[in-house]
Amino acid sequence: RLSTYGRRRKAAAGIPEDEGRSAGCCGNKFSKVSIGHSGIGLKFEEAHKAVKRGRGKMRKLFSILKDTLQSGQDAVLVSVVASSGSAPRGAGAHMLVTRKGRVRGTVGGGAVEHECIQRALGVLDSKNSHLEQFRLRPNQAADLGMVCGGDISVFFRYISSGDEQMIDLAIRAIRMFDQDRKCWLAMDLSKEGKGQMYLYEEGDLPKKVQVAVCAKARSEPQESPAKYYLEKLVQGSKV
Repeated sequence: RLSTYGRRRKAAAGIPEDEGRSAGCCGNKFSKVSIGHSGIGLKFEEAHKAVKRGRGKMRKLFSILKDTLQSGQDAVLVSVVASSGSAPRGAGAHMLVTRKGRVRGTVGGGAVEHECIQRALGVLDSKNSHLEQFRLRPNQAADLGMVCGGDISVFFRYISSGDEQMIDLAIRAIRMFDQDRKCWLAMDLSKEGKGQMYLYEEGDLPKKVQVAVCAKARSEPQESPAKYYLEKLVQGSKV
């Protein structure tokens, strides 16, 4: 039975005292609806939907990248590979830029994103993939029209039209999303690597990539950045 306090709460809310109990053969004792558990279930469902939305956005980005390269257009993939403080977006944010401007994705919007788009357009001319750091200290943040500080490291990866390696990677990534197969996206951040990207299924990640990824690589920019940026592209829910 409900306590006096429970009855008062239900009465105040206009809920009949017996609502939430089952009339089945199990009896009331084991058939009460747990409002707390329902809340947890709703939070889990919302989190699951958020993950699916994020996966859908990344799948779409790879689909557009594939179509862009196959149509004879160059592109720049702008990726946040490290962040700290109150940065607009954390590591794992991606944006695709062509000569038309931003075509998909975001690295946080606002002045920083505008600056990244302008620099990406420059990369289309120079064809020079490189890493840049935006240190958004109070004065610098104000200069960029931002109210928050924080640092972000952004890699600008130039991709020429018809790049077969990147077209193949995009096709494989789309397949991984569709089949819900766990996989990792790795990016070589060294000057020699020039942002070369690799896709590895769960369990196939090379040891050299694992040991070259600094523990801080995904959380804060560094003076000497890790050689590789590593991102869990598809979490996978199948066992």
